[in-house]
Amino acid sequence: MTIVVPAGCFLNMSVRGSGLRVTGSTTAVECYGLAAVVPGMFCNWSGVYRFKDVNGRQYAQETTSVRSGCGQAVFNIPSVKKHTLRPGSMCVDFRNNGEVRGRTCMAIYR
Repeated sequence: MTIVVPAGCFLNMSVRGSGLRVTGSTTAVECYGLAAVVPGMFCNWSGVYRFKDVNGRQYAQETTSVRSGCGQAVFNIPSVKKHTLRPGSMCVDFRNNGEVRGRTCMAIYR
């Protein structure tokens, strides 16, 4: 019998708030299986939050500071600042050494 163990990294985001008001977020890169033990897999990483209206036009952006050094397994990207959003979408890009390595988005409704 062969058991396959999943491996890889996932970018997850949850948003706190009510209606169009955001009070915070939790965003993390989580690695499992062999991907969790690769030393120095991610170096000098940061997050870029982008906010777009229902027509896809970007109206705001927040960039977190770069976290220097290398690591593995789990990274928590700092929370988005509190503010009122427009209907549309909120995305976060995970950047590793300045290159986008992952993106996740959430729809924002009234």
